[in-house]
Amino acid sequence: MTQAENIPSAIKAWSDHANESAGIKCNHDCRITCIMLTEAMHKETEMIQFYETLMTECDYPAVNSFVRGILEEKSRIVLHINQKLNEIRACGQVSNGVISDCHPEFL
Repeated sequence: MTQAENIPSAIKAWSDHANESAGIKCNHDCRITCIMLTEAMHKETEMIQFYETLMTECDYPAVNSFVRGILEEKSRIVLHINQKLNEIRACGQVSNGVISDCHPEFL
């Protein structure tokens, strides 16, 4: 096996290890919501709160400006995650409507 062929398995091994150590487990059932994205949104929100606290404590202009930029990025990330969760919910609701029309016994 070449080094290039080992890369996907190394990435998967790293991903599995990172998920295990973080206690994150995907349910693979994203019809109405996504546990992984919900957890990501919570973590990003915690980071926003951390950076907000840092900004109130630090009065050095260069650091304050830098942290403000990070806060803006984190806020955009939370917004994007929330938008994706809303899309997943909407698709799940449409799917449930179609399934209930055709096969109400599946719900």
